Amino acid sequence: MTKNLKFEHIRIVVYIVSTILSILVSIGKIELPCYWKENFGFLCPACGLTRATISFMKLNLMQAFEYNAYYTGILLPLVLILVINDIYIIIKRHITKKENISFVEIMLGVKRFE
Repeated sequence: MTKNLKFEHIRIVVYIVSTILSILVSIGKIELPCYWKENFGFLCPACGLTRATISFMKLNLMQAFEYNAYYTGILLPLVLILVINDIYIIIKRHITKKENISFVEIMLGVKRFE
């Protein structure tokens, strides 16, 4: 098994686990309290990310924007685009058997344009 294939399997497992955890959080089976607020008594700069993500997953975009506007407006769509591109490249590799490079691999330094 090559290094890239192992990385691809790990990535797929991370996507599956993240999806399952996201579903459990969005339906309320798992509570995620704010570590900073709970332990130090003040809000951190990332406060509202979990609530914004949950609202986004429930397609309540206005509420997500109220929780954390920067994250909801810029970062969350960017992350979704990167994840969708990465999953598309993984599927395309298995179907066409060609070596394609995803943005996630470039950002993590696994592969480079040559």
